[in-house]
Amino acid sequence: MKRRGFLAAAGTGVAGALAGCSGVLSTQSPEWRLRAMAITEDTASETDTTCTLNEPFVEAYPNLQNVLALAAQAETGEWQIVRVKLEAGNELGDALYDFCGGSIRGAYYYKDQPYYISLVDTRPGNDKGHGAHDH
Repeated sequence: MKRRGFLAAAGTGVAGALAGCSGVLSTQSPEWRLRAMAITEDTASETDTTCTLNEPFVEAYPNLQNVLALAAQAETGEWQIVRVKLEAGNELGDALYDFCGGSIRGAYYYKDQPYYISLVDTRPGNDKGHGAHDH
């Protein structure tokens, strides 16, 4: 009897620990990858999509503000990546698509500096991602 009680208690403890870990992992699992890198004017002119982002727009999306700040401090041509949760990524994708006329990837100007910005959905089941904005 003692052995069964111990095994049951151990099994419950392990299951509880695993449930806690998976809960923590699932709530912190980002669904979008937001990338930005500083580029030159020549490089910016090579893309089909260009857009100028103003400060109020960027400030409304902390993940975008963060990745642009990282890219501004990095070497030209060096990608900076910020992982973004599902809802925030969907909102940013919709906003970029509307603000910039139809894309969530391309050359974007912010504070007179050109950047490549790319918002990529890492979850295939999300109908907002994987080019859903690129018509």
